[in-house]
Amino acid sequence: MAHTAEDRAAVERARIAIASGERVTEIRFTDRLVKYADPPTLAELNELLNAIDHDLAAGGKRRIPFSGRTWGCAQVGKGL
Repeated sequence: MAHTAEDRAAVERARIAIASGERVTEIRFTDRLVKYADPPTLAELNELLNAIDHDLAAGGKRRIPFSGRTWGCAQVGKGL
């Protein structure tokens, strides 16, 4: 589950949408769709973007675990 440049672009689009006042409820990565029960904040997306940048700088070989909110959604097994 390493991130790609396309994943970075998806997060960047979400950041732009939030900055322009839109509500972001999901982000489509290359290998998965992440739906948020509560819309992510700009700070959370900045943190995710930094993690993706770090992953890309490492050659895309580092695995990033699910964040707390996403992991909780994944464990439940039900749609949002």
